[in-house]
Amino acid sequence: MAIMRRAGYGQPNHTLSVPAEPHAATRLKTLDAFRGIAILAVLLFHYTYRWGPLAGEGLDLYHFQSNIAWFAKGNYGVQFFFIISGFVILMTLERCRDWKEFALRRFMRLYPTYIACMFLTFFIARWLGPPQLQSSYRDLLVGFSMISDMLHVGWVEGACWTLMMELVFYIWVGLIYFAFRTKYFALAWVVFCVCARIFAHRYGLVGQFYLAAPFLCYFSTGMAFYCLYAKRPLHVSIIFFATAAYLYYRFWYSNPLEDHLLVALMVLAFALFVSGKLNLLGGGILGYVGLISYPFYLLHQNIGVSVIGRLNAVEWLNGWLAVGLTTALMLLAAICVHYLVELPPQKFTRRILKRQRGLADATA
Repeated sequence: MAIMRRAGYGQPNHTLSVPAEPHAATRLKTLDAFRGIAILAVLLFHYTYRWGPLAGEGLDLYHFQSNIAWFAKGNYGVQFFFIISGFVILMTLERCRDWKEFALRRFMRLYPTYIACMFLTFFIARWLGPPQLQSSYRDLLVGFSMISDMLHVGWVEGACWTLMMELVFYIWVGLIYFAFRTKYFALAWVVFCVCARIFAHRYGLVGQFYLAAPFLCYFSTGMAFYCLYAKRPLHVSIIFFATAAYLYYRFWYSNPLEDHLLVALMVLAFALFVSGKLNLLGGGILGYVGLISYPFYLLHQNIGVSVIGRLNAVEWLNGWLAVGLTTALMLLAAICVHYLVELPPQKFTRRILKRQRGLADATA
C-alpha cells in the first residue's frame, strides 16, 4: 500500500507557501496565538496552583492565603504545545533536504536558548528561590544533555521535561520520515506508534522516556492537521487522526470528563484554524507572547515562583499584584533572550542553508 508514493507525500514541496521554522519571515500568526494561549495557561498553573497547598504536596511557595484550584487545568497548555509541535515539525520535515538539515535546524532553534535560560534559572533560583527550586552543579552539568530524566538527575528548570519529550519525538519522526518519505511514511508512523504503546505498557517509564509514548497522540494530531492545512490527500490525515485517537484512548481514556473536554477544545481550535476561521486571532498581544513563548516557557517557573515568594513578603505586593509584576518581569526577560539569543542562531542557520542550497543548485 504505497500510499505516500501515490499521494506524492513526503517529497519536498518547495512551492508551498508555508514557513519552515517558527521564526521565518512569513509566520503562521494563528499558531503564534496558540502558543501564547498555551504558555499563559502553563504560567497560571505554575504561579497560582502548582506550588501551593492545593497541589497536594504540602507546599506553599507563594505565601498566598489560598491557591487557585480552577487553574489546575493550566498544565494542559503542554498538550497544546505538543499538538502545535506535531504541526510545525511535519511542516519543517517537508522543507528539509535531508536529516542533517533537519537536525541543524532543530539544534539551532532550541539549544542556544535552552542553555542561556538554564544558566539564568540556575543562578537566579539559587539567589532568590526556596530550596525546592534550587539546583545543584551536577544538575546543571547534566542539564546540558537535555535528557536529565533519562539520567535520573533533576532538572534546573522543572518545565524542561517537555523538551525531552519534544527531542525524543524529533528523533523518531525524523528517522522515520527520511527513511520512508518516498513510500511509506504514514504507515511506518502508525507501526511505530503501536509499538511504542505496547512497549510503554510493558516497561512503563522507559516507554515514556525513550519513545514519548503517552504524548504521541498529541504529536500525531498536529501532523494530521498539518496535512489538512497543506492540502495533502485526505486519507493521509485520516491515518494520523486514527493513530492519535487509538493512542489517546489507550493512555488517557480514564481521565476526568473535564480533561477530555479540554482536549476536544484544542482539537476544535485547530479545526477552525485550518479552515481559516481563526485568522484574526494571530494579531495583538497573544501573537507576540507566542513569538517569545520558547524563552518565556524556559524562564517562567523556577525564577517566577521565586520572585513571587519574595514579592509576597512585602505586604502591599501580596497576591495577584505579585503575580502580575512577576509575569511582566518574565515577559521582559523573554523578550531580551528572544532578540539577543534565540534569533541570531536561526538567522545564521538560514544563511548557511541558503548558501549550501545555492552551491548545490549551481553544481547541478
